[in-house]
Amino acid sequence: MTALARDARQVLSAPDTFRPATSEREFRVHATDHVVSLIGAALCKRVSDEAPHAGVRFLPILPDDVPALSDGVDLAIGVFPRLPADFRTQVLFEDRFACVARAHHPSVRGRLTLDHYLQLQHVLIAPRGRPGGVVDDALAERGLTRHVTRYLPYYLAALELIAKADCVLTMSERLARQHAARFGLQVVRPPLELPSYKIVQVWHPRLGRDRAHAWFRQVVAAAASGLSAPPPRHRRAAG
Repeated sequence: MTALARDARQVLSAPDTFRPATSEREFRVHATDHVVSLIGAALCKRVSDEAPHAGVRFLPILPDDVPALSDGVDLAIGVFPRLPADFRTQVLFEDRFACVARAHHPSVRGRLTLDHYLQLQHVLIAPRGRPGGVVDDALAERGLTRHVTRYLPYYLAALELIAKADCVLTMSERLARQHAARFGLQVVRPPLELPSYKIVQVWHPRLGRDRAHAWFRQVVAAAASGLSAPPPRHRRAAG
C-alpha cells in the first residue's frame, strides 16, 4: 500500500475509529534538531501519556517539504516563508536571534560591536543546505558581508563546534540559552537589529477531517506552549 493510499484510508476511517489509548498510528514529522531539542521531549511524553502505543518518527527538514506533506508526512515544523495557499499552519512559538561564542573566547566578552562581529569567523547553520539567510540579508542592506568559514546542517553540532573554536554563531536564542551551560557558552545580543521569527506546524489540507491528526496537532501545540518566554532585552544604546 502506498503512503498516499494508507493516509487516505486513515482519513476515511479516522472519525469513527481513532482512540488515543489504543491507537498504533505512527506520526511522521519533518523538523530540525532545533525544534526537536526544544519541544521533542515534552511532545513524546504527552504522546506516551495519552497514546502509549502510538509512534512518532522525526525526519530531517527538506529543501522543499511540500511534496512530502502532499505524500504522507503528517507535519513539518519550522520556518516556511513560501507555502501553497491551501496548506494549513499554526504558530507554535516565537524565537529570536542571539550570538553564541565559547565562554573563554579571547575577544568576545559579553558583548559585540558590529565592527568586531565582522572581524570574526562565523559558523552558519543551514538545515536546508542553502547559504545566506536573515543575517546575511540584514548585513547586505548595509553593504556588509561576514566571513563564514563553517557550514553545518545541525544546531547541536554547531554548538559543540563553537564550544571548541574561536568563531561566532548567530542562531536561536531559545536553543542557545538551553544549552549554554552544557557546552560552556556565552550568549550575546547581536550587534544589528534582526527580526524575530515564528515556528509553525504545517499540514496538508486533506488531513483537516482526520481526528487522529487533529489530536496530534493539539499535542504538538501543547508541548510548545510549555516553553518559557525569552528574557526581555534592553533597548540598544545609540551609536
